[in-house]
Amino acid sequence: MDRALEHACNSEDFEAFKTGLQMIKEKFLGCLQKHGVEMIDTAGKDFDPHVHEAMMQVESAEHEDSQVVGEFERGYLLNGRLLRPAKVSVCKRPSRGGDRENNCENGTAS
Repeated sequence: MDRALEHACNSEDFEAFKTGLQMIKEKFLGCLQKHGVEMIDTAGKDFDPHVHEAMMQVESAEHEDSQVVGEFERGYLLNGRLLRPAKVSVCKRPSRGGDRENNCENGTAS
């Protein structure tokens, strides 16, 4: 980290600084993985309250109901046990208001 910060102070090349930080991140995550830390995969997965913390619901016809749509903060496991849940947004299928109105008019409201 010291070398990355030194480089940032002596250079105006932001891309090189960004690349250096990415390399440090990869090495650090590799070291954590050797000690049993793993990231929780969220992309396109079904919401699992054991490893996900829902921050909000997003209406979307493109995703399945209760499917993770986005990730706000990555979650981690240590040797299979939860360290920190992944903070995610979860899909809520758009309601079809027209069906409910028709049912109410017909006297068959649910």
